[in-house]
Amino acid sequence: MATMDDGRHKLNDSLSVSLKIERLLEQGLYAYRAGEFRRAESVYVAVLEIDPGIPEAWHLLGLLRNDCNDVKHAMKLIRQAIDLDPANARYYYNLGVIFEKIGESHLAAELHRQAFQLDPELSDPVYDMHEVLVDKL
Repeated sequence: MATMDDGRHKLNDSLSVSLKIERLLEQGLYAYRAGEFRRAESVYVAVLEIDPGIPEAWHLLGLLRNDCNDVKHAMKLIRQAIDLDPANARYYYNLGVIFEKIGESHLAAELHRQAFQLDPELSDPVYDMHEVLVDKL
């Protein structure tokens, strides 16, 4: 029979894992911004080994792979983030940036439109969609 202490231990363990993941994501982002891509990648992979259901880890790993010109892998990783959190506008936006990078302007514009629908406060997709459409004229 489960006791109150068992419940507290499970809650504490869960909070401990969440805090560890949060700290790792911060470390990875710091390394990424410092251009330490290998270190950042190893941190993001460590997060996914703890919990593969963390969409932000997939997203950040995808951004990193994009910066390393591994576009196909980047797209796959960011799509995984979208699958896990389909309401996150930044994921659609950044996937659109990658599609624009490879010359898929129509797909980029559609992803940016989706990002704006999800988060009307997100101004970049509107600008980027305009830029994509102007480039096509």
